[in-house]
Amino acid sequence: MKAPRAATAESFSRLLKGVLGLGQHRPGDLVGVVRTLFFRFAVLNMAFVVTMLLGSEAPTALRLAGLASMLVVLGWWVRGRRRGRMPVSGLAIEAPALAVVAIGTGDPAMTLGLMYVALNFRAMYGSTRAAAALGVSYLLSHLVAVAVAEAAGTAGPATTLLSPVVLTQVPGFALTVVVMRVLVAIADRRDREQRAQEILTETGVTFTGAQRAGDVLEAAQRGAAALASRDRPRGAAVALHEDRGLTVRAASDPALVGLVLDPTAGGANTDLGAANGPRRVEADAVRVLGLPWDAALVAPLSNGSSGGMLLAETGDQGLEVPLASLAAQTTLALDRVRATAGVAASEALFSSLAARASDVSRVIAADATILYESEAVRHVLGHEPQELVGRSGFELIHPDDRPRAEQLLPTLFENPDRPVTTQLRMRHADGSWRHVEGALRNLLDDPAVGGIVINYRDVTERHRLEEQLREQALHDGLTGLPNRNLFTDRVGHALARQGREGDHVGLLFLDVDDFKTLNDGLGHAAGDEVLRTVSQRLQATARASDTCARLGGDEFAVVVDPVADEVELHQIGQRTLDALSEPVRLNGTDAPVGVSVGVVLSRGHESVDEFLAHADLAMYRAKDAGKGRVEPFHLDFSTTAQQRLQLRTELESGSPTGEFLPYYQPIVELQTGRTVGAEVLVRWEHPHQGVLEAEHFLPLAESARLMTSIGREVLSRACAESAAWLTPEGSPSTLSLNISASELRAQYLDGLLQTLLRDTGRCPSELQIELNSSTRPDDLTAARPTLQRLASLGMKLVVDDFPAGPNALHALRYLPVSGVKLSRQVIDDLDGEPSASPLAAGLLRLAETMGLEVVATGVERPTQAERLRQLGCHRAQGFHFGEPQPAAALADRLTTRPTVPSRPAAGLLLSRVS
Repeated sequence: MKAPRAATAESFSRLLKGVLGLGQHRPGDLVGVVRTLFFRFAVLNMAFVVTMLLGSEAPTALRLAGLASMLVVLGWWVRGRRRGRMPVSGLAIEAPALAVVAIGTGDPAMTLGLMYVALNFRAMYGSTRAAAALGVSYLLSHLVAVAVAEAAGTAGPATTLLSPVVLTQVPGFALTVVVMRVLVAIADRRDREQRAQEILTETGVTFTGAQRAGDVLEAAQRGAAALASRDRPRGAAVALHEDRGLTVRAASDPALVGLVLDPTAGGANTDLGAANGPRRVEADAVRVLGLPWDAALVAPLSNGSSGGMLLAETGDQGLEVPLASLAAQTTLALDRVRATAGVAASEALFSSLAARASDVSRVIAADATILYESEAVRHVLGHEPQELVGRSGFELIHPDDRPRAEQLLPTLFENPDRPVTTQLRMRHADGSWRHVEGALRNLLDDPAVGGIVINYRDVTERHRLEEQLREQALHDGLTGLPNRNLFTDRVGHALARQGREGDHVGLLFLDVDDFKTLNDGLGHAAGDEVLRTVSQRLQATARASDTCARLGGDEFAVVVDPVADEVELHQIGQRTLDALSEPVRLNGTDAPVGVSVGVVLSRGHESVDEFLAHADLAMYRAKDAGKGRVEPFHLDFSTTAQQRLQLRTELESGSPTGEFLPYYQPIVELQTGRTVGAEVLVRWEHPHQGVLEAEHFLPLAESARLMTSIGREVLSRACAESAAWLTPEGSPSTLSLNISASELRAQYLDGLLQTLLRDTGRCPSELQIELNSSTRPDDLTAARPTLQRLASLGMKLVVDDFPAGPNALHALRYLPVSGVKLSRQVIDDLDGEPSASPLAAGLLRLAETMGLEVVATGVERPTQAERLRQLGCHRAQGFHFGEPQPAAALADRLTTRPTVPSRPAAGLLLSRVS
């Protein structure tokens, strides 16, 4: 039972406090104090009216109605006081209730005081317009009550419709409203200013403790919302200028965060007044911005920060000054937080960089005592910084480098403004030595430093790499032998010493015979193994005083120093040749290896280049003499050999002089003697040696890897020059192209030939692809897709040197061959009796049976041509019909058709044209 009684007591206590106005305002709330005093006065006035109702002579029903109306009015006032407002709609209840009270007293004049109290109450909790409306309503209700009292005969002497008491109520009511509104406005302004100051103070305290910009923005929007929330909770937001526009970064409504306030949305042009201080933004403009508010007060954040807006959901211009003050506080707080964050970030960055930097910073005193060591020393030398402070700066330096390091300090003392750099070795914590590079600067006179600053870094890896690069620059990567650069230097030193001491110097120049064939046939891995074996045997054979080197490719050299004479030099060369000619074990089998050796003995006056050139010339003389031999250099070597050496040097330089030209050997029809086509051959128009045939430079060009550019140049020009040629009958002439194995391995030959045909306007059937005798069956197998594509375009495939070539039968079996070229050996047999040429006759019958066209090559005499006609051969070529000749000479034997404009051919061609 105690709990219900306690609840009843508590409810009665709350009702009593509400009736008496106790605890209804906070300390310092002047408006609340005024309202409380008037409310208590109103309660006392009501008590007086209640006594009048109880003692009234009016009928009991009217008195009870009056008491009920008093309770209604009291309840309405208590409700309005708690809510802080009295809506105008309440007049429909309040005015009739007061009229009933006046009627119930029997004398309405006695209730005028209650009318005044009600009017003051309405003036305090409503607007001036509402108070005026209430005054009129009260006056009308009072007149109604007077009329009822006169009719009932209960009215007193002062209660008449036209009594002075009634007539003077109009100005009295008006004056009451004005006085009360002024009093409330003064008290309200003071309260608002005090409340705003409290909000600003509280927000300022929050700003002081803020560590992040986000905390500042949240505190600012809460403060703005508190300023705006006078009669009900209102919203606020903080927007900052960003790349995408004015963006909300804090708001009382989380849904607004991230909203971009666009003053021009919907074609509007909302002026936020950012540069003119706080201003009111009306409802339409607020909605344009995208805010769900009826009005807004906007205060700019000054330029001290990133710039932005502080927005509050209120139209009260009396808050402009507090909001502007809050905006200024926000700006200062943002700047402080950002500055603090910048300093903290800088300190953290410096600490992190110092710990992770590749450079160690050290400060030493004038006596080299370490005063400071940065944390980077941990990963550079493995020591803790605190372990090194107080120790000598020379302690960890290598003993061999320490004297040089100690000499640096006097240099810094003599030239304090001049930094010094050095490289030395320092001991790591694990006992190893590290190469370090350091820069020293004398800052002893700088009060902030007071020492010599040393910045050093670990360059051990760079030092190792430099040594490795130095080794690679002077040694061959495959064999480890000295390369041409180092060997040339050694030869120069040997020749210089020879001049001083009178000893002789010899030179061996070696080249592996047929190395390209071996490398192409067995693969580069096998070729590398041969070169390594040759280098090992060469080193094993050479004397301790000799220097072996790999000059490049399959060329080696040995400087023999000293050597007595040419006899001893030749013996050394022969011994070296014998050692290198032993077979090499490759893939489980013994592969034969041979070398050609050129030797030369110095004469005391030649340069290094001349010395090497003489040895090279001797080596080529050994190759020309049959390979696998030692050949000494003689001054009477033929000019031809020297010219060949010059050509090889030009080709290996990558920029040969002169021009590579296509020459054409005519192909004729034996029955009529008419020219029906030509085979393309290459010639080198050398500026000093004249026109060179292919046999003099093509092997050299292939070893120098120039066949790509030469083939492209020759075939492009040949296709362009011959595009307009016609046979005497007006049919297109045939252009025969000799294709080597290297071209077939290129795999893009078909694309280039198609480009040449398109650019020159020739038909595919006018091109004839010759597969020369150097092509092996495995090369043909690999190139089979390419050759089939060319044949499908209409180009003819012809086997050259038939049947002597190793690829002849393989090509006839697996490729779409349309013709063969009889070899020179077959044609040479035709000079005898007719019965002496069964091979030629049999080959022609075989070709006829297989449907192959036949062209006889190497026809040099009329008897050979006549015998071929008798055997039924239709076409032939050779010196009997015409030597290879330039395009202009061959064009005289052919007619021409309208030329097709050509453009340079695109792509590359690996072509061996012979």
